[in-house]
Amino acid sequence: MGQAIIAVLGLILAKLIVDVVKENISSSSKKASSSGPIIDLGDAWVDLNQISSRQRESLLSREEILLFQMLDSILFDSNYKVFPKVRLADLLTPNPNIPNRAEYKRRLRERAVDLLIVEKQNLKPLLLILTNNSQNKKAEPDQLSIRSIKTAGLRYLIIKLDDLPSSSSLLTKLREAGLNI
Repeated sequence: MGQAIIAVLGLILAKLIVDVVKENISSSSKKASSSGPIIDLGDAWVDLNQISSRQRESLLSREEILLFQMLDSILFDSNYKVFPKVRLADLLTPNPNIPNRAEYKRRLRERAVDLLIVEKQNLKPLLLILTNNSQNKKAEPDQLSIRSIKTAGLRYLIIKLDDLPSSSSLLTKLREAGLNI
């Protein structure tokens, strides 16, 4: 009988220890997941021996290359230069007092303008060109990008890749956007 009582007490004690350990584990995981910024653990997430990449055929799609070449030709003898694929985070800085600033900054790093026209002399951004293409799942530019560009006071054009304007029409659009060409 004495041995049975000791066995029951042992089971109760073991159950209490298991419950305390589980509670500590769950409360520490809740604290870790709900507080502080997400950090990059560097190369720890992947076996570097398993990395495999291939070079893309081009930085731009065929239609984007045509638009880039058209712009480059139009801007050839001007004070402007065109650059492809520029991140919004390289053009915009979130105001320091906005809520969720770190998240907003992260999202700007994920987005890019398709083409950027700058002043040649000082590389000052003047006109952002965003493209869309209904055939390649590239719909209208997202609202975060548009709103961010507008609040920064930058000018932009949206050009449909599946219906590229002629050179003369594009020249007119650039002039209407404020470029002195």
